[in-house]
Amino acid sequence: MKIYNYYLILFLAFISCESIYFDDPSTLTNDEAIEKIKSLGYVLTTSSVQTTFMTTTSNAGGSHFSLWADQSTNTNGSQSWWDFANEPRMRLNNNSAYRGNAAVRDIYSKFYQANLDASKVIDMIENQDVRIFDEEGNDRTEDCLVGSYYVKGVSQGYLGVIFDRGIIVDDIALTTREFSHSYKDLIENGISHLDHTLQLIEDHPNIKFDFLTGVVVSPVELVKLINSMAARILSSVARDKKEAASLGNSHWNRVLSYANNGFNEDFLITTIPGGYYNALISVLEQPYGGASYVPVDIKIPYLADKNGSTPNYYPVDNSIILEPIETDDKRFYDYFTYTTNFGILLEARGRGLF
Repeated sequence: MKIYNYYLILFLAFISCESIYFDDPSTLTNDEAIEKIKSLGYVLTTSSVQTTFMTTTSNAGGSHFSLWADQSTNTNGSQSWWDFANEPRMRLNNNSAYRGNAAVRDIYSKFYQANLDASKVIDMIENQDVRIFDEEGNDRTEDCLVGSYYVKGVSQGYLGVIFDRGIIVDDIALTTREFSHSYKDLIENGISHLDHTLQLIEDHPNIKFDFLTGVVVSPVELVKLINSMAARILSSVARDKKEAASLGNSHWNRVLSYANNGFNEDFLITTIPGGYYNALISVLEQPYGGASYVPVDIKIPYLADKNGSTPNYYPVDNSIILEPIETDDKRFYDYFTYTTNFGILLEARGRGLF
């Protein structure tokens, strides 16, 4: 009898411990979390949307790509920015200890994490018939479904734009580690998710897209944003001019169709104090030494100069300071300010890069 009582006490102790253990959210399985945390889907959607937006404008990745694209320039060694602005272009250093490695590593890991979190939300709604609630108890199921498909479209699309191969993760139980899909597969699958997002908005025109802290994107704006993003992603399929030509009119007509249904006016989500942080824009605008921390590359005024007097490479003669340009594009005067101060730029590291 004593042995029986001992095992009974031990069994009850295990039950008690199990209850305490599963009250810790960090120990829950996916199914247990869905059951116990009613706002889980909303939290995952919010996180994935914020990660997707911030990854495209992050200081770790966005600034590097801006330098690569000659939209901005820099001679700063911070995160190896100078390497990405330097000409002729340097071979990408894939060493994990390389400071500029964040340009690729962060974008890859964050887009995939956002895609995975969005996939979990879609699985909850479409396969498990779970309704999604926010912290106030409001039903946000349709909002979260729209947000999650948007995330999957943009993240998979950009992974295809940036990398040659990847994995299409639409199944949360996927275990393969092989890069089984080409960049074209990733882009087309991303576009299909964006198309589905547009259909969801048409079916639920009163959805609320407020997953960016301090920012509410209206349904009308969201439709335009999706179309503009689809046009940008789809136009980036071609790796060179030869491939661009080989895609044919049908492909470029698709791009044009998305673009025509996108924004035809400026759209910018700036940094919100205490909310969404647009690192790329904030860094570009950040004053430093009488100039900008990451100033615009000379190739921008070169393209805008209506007189054609601006070179595409800054004069290496340090006695020459270029004059402000004249342009018929009024946006140039709204977006940029002329200064003779080089600010953070170091002439010894390549004046021509300015």
